[in-house]
Amino acid sequence: MSNQSPVLLIPNASSEISVHLSLPKPQANLFQRLIRNPHSNSSNPKERECTEMFAAVLLNAPQLRIGLLSWMGSLVGLDKDWSNEDDYSLRIRTEQYIGSKRDDLRIEAWRLEDDEDVLEVLWTVEVKVGASIHVSSYQDLEGESEAEPTEDVSQLINYDLWLQQEQSLNPSAHIAGFVLALGDMESHLPPDLKCRWECFTWTKLGQQIEQLLEDNSLTADDKLLGRHMVGFIREHLWRDIEMSETTIDFDDIALIRAFSTIGSDCERKINDLVAPLATLLDEMVDGIEGVVNQKTLFKASGHAIVYGKFISSQGTYVCAGISGSSLDVWIESARKVVLLPGMESAINDAFTALSERNADWSQDKDNPRHLLSLAKPLHSLLQTDDQESEVRSFVKEALEDLNQSGIVRDLRDAFLANASPSEDTTIP
Repeated sequence: MSNQSPVLLIPNASSEISVHLSLPKPQANLFQRLIRNPHSNSSNPKERECTEMFAAVLLNAPQLRIGLLSWMGSLVGLDKDWSNEDDYSLRIRTEQYIGSKRDDLRIEAWRLEDDEDVLEVLWTVEVKVGASIHVSSYQDLEGESEAEPTEDVSQLINYDLWLQQEQSLNPSAHIAGFVLALGDMESHLPPDLKCRWECFTWTKLGQQIEQLLEDNSLTADDKLLGRHMVGFIREHLWRDIEMSETTIDFDDIALIRAFSTIGSDCERKINDLVAPLATLLDEMVDGIEGVVNQKTLFKASGHAIVYGKFISSQGTYVCAGISGSSLDVWIESARKVVLLPGMESAINDAFTALSERNADWSQDKDNPRHLLSLAKPLHSLLQTDDQESEVRSFVKEALEDLNQSGIVRDLRDAFLANASPSEDTTIP
């Protein structure tokens, strides 16, 4: 008899998922059969065929499409009910022209309004499988001559310019760009994109499809396509480093217990501290409208704040409240908003004036959306008996700084001066 110990075979997580979701074997996978010839010098499948796989599933699996479009919408701030397909017309196309360029995947939703088709959603998706974001010649979409040589730019710059043009033609539409790649490409995005761009990976896409496959309401056809796409992604496009740790530990349990015991009470206290700031913001910042109290401390944004938008700004706000573990006041500009002529110098001048009043004012060069900001550690409130007065005093002084620096006046005047004649520019 042999003294050798028996071999213990433990299936890996991928095998368990394959069995649980009844994923097809690679040799029987529909997409494996269609996309089985990678470049001779690469183990990665071809980008074009992978793009067509994604488009095919979106076109032919209605329930998966609703789930995936809802998930993509959540990445770019769109809350749309994609299940009401009678309310809109969906167009999913690949390799559509943008001037002389072509994007990989385009998703459009149109609604019928007064017997006319109105663009509701426009998304472009740049698909990568192994390759990086490349550079190409700058494209002038205004129709001016390109006879003179220009410096090459990231391909996303050209797509972003096109998105801006579409936004100007369709101001009510939700317009955004995505980059789908093997790894997170966030750090590779050009810093001066004006429209909303978000990155996600093939692994994250596969995980979303896996979650949707757990839904018993999916049709047999949806499940078939979903299983084959997940199987192909797991075989060729999956990256284990994208997988998050799912094993809970004592800290997780302690957090659950603490939150269930004091979480609601903590959130109420924070919201009560922040709510009175709405009146302060409305009274002290001339030229803002629609002050909103955002109560999302324990949600994705991590904010309990109030904010108001400058009239005619299309996306520039004064914000105050609790963000993360600090008390903050800041001016924020949506990524799509282009600074008007002279505004950059006005902001820099204002920062100089603010720094003279309070050296804690900052400009976050890594986050161009935050034009100017002032923060105070939240634990400093533990040193005072009247926390509400402390919060109000901090915010009031910060807003007074903004007024005295001239930035509130300059922003207000710039937005009003550039408003279209049809806009109501009356300051309340």
